[in-house]
Amino acid sequence: MAPLIALQTFVPGALHHVQDIFQQYTGTVEMTTPLSRSETPLIISAITHWSHFEKIAKIAVSLADLGYPITFITGRIFEKEASSLHPNITYFPLLGNPDKLSEEDYKTLASLPPGSEEAELFISKAVLVDGMPDAHNTLQNAFKDFRDKHGSSKPLLSFYDLPILGHLPILLGAPGIKPDITFAASCHPLSIDSNDTYPFHISKFPETGPDARAIHLKAYQDRHEDYRTREMDLHMWAKFRELGVVGDNLPSMHQAMSSLPDHVMTMGVPEFEFPRSDLRDNVHYFGGLKSSPKQTPKKSDLPSWWADVEEAKRQGKKIVAVSQGTIETHWDDLLYPTLEALRHRDDVLVIATLVVSEPEDVPHLKLPSNARAAKFVPYELLLPLVRFLLQT
Repeated sequence: MAPLIALQTFVPGALHHVQDIFQQYTGTVEMTTPLSRSETPLIISAITHWSHFEKIAKIAVSLADLGYPITFITGRIFEKEASSLHPNITYFPLLGNPDKLSEEDYKTLASLPPGSEEAELFISKAVLVDGMPDAHNTLQNAFKDFRDKHGSSKPLLSFYDLPILGHLPILLGAPGIKPDITFAASCHPLSIDSNDTYPFHISKFPETGPDARAIHLKAYQDRHEDYRTREMDLHMWAKFRELGVVGDNLPSMHQAMSSLPDHVMTMGVPEFEFPRSDLRDNVHYFGGLKSSPKQTPKKSDLPSWWADVEEAKRQGKKIVAVSQGTIETHWDDLLYPTLEALRHRDDVLVIATLVVSEPEDVPHLKLPSNARAAKFVPYELLLPLVRFLLQT
């Protein structure tokens, strides 16, 4: 049955109830015989951020290998990569900025104190919320193309990267074309609210005593009153309303991401998550996917100093990689301490990936002789050589 594609592909043993999930849906589709894979188009979208793009691309390639024709949506900065993924994959450019941040955004970010609440709030708003109208309009264009071509004779299936908030207005009732089924692919730990855990981003083990639920509830209440959380929610809700969402009881950001799609497909295993007795039935785990040969980065994608890494490995040195990340960009928290702690180790080579900045743009960055830095290094080529990885 065609609408089962993503679930059957990634978690065939876990979904004994999959027929029940789609029974009501399949009864509404105007088709007299089941569609083959080659007759079942899919729309897949990835946020314009490499660590997300490359994971969603693996899903797309896996499905394309099975015969599904795919429309792949992401920012134009990845047009070359997205256009060459697979013969069954057609690239559909995201409207707006080619990257997740504009040149003006990068200048504004550079003017703010690194790691400050102001900087972190700015980049979170810019990356997650400000692009919502462009993402929404892009998706509506793709959905319209689908309906113009197929009408209601084929199911409109949207498989999207969970942080793409442009998917949410239509799921909250905004005017437009709504997919028949939405699958949100999660590349990070579960962010959905639970009675059994602290909120997402709070680094605490869940309580287990008789007051556990009350303690967790209080933590959620406190989070909703937190300045940064509140600012993000207000900014997101304003964008929702601009796009036609009505009503006052709108979900908070992380809850909206994981509660609104029909299915959440998380790249992990249950053992990596805290137990949740109230987890919705349509959250499914499918682990990770290997890169196909075409997706593996080439040596030309590596920084000019890569030969130093290969030589250090041949000499038996330990390769330590440190990545500051895209949101928590306070260099004093991770990058500088790592470089300082290991600067006198002749048996270590440190590789720093800065993600949001070129090395020359990082304030006061002085690399010791046993360290190298770049904005980005493909993990597929770096991690096989690494002894330790430090990241946020």
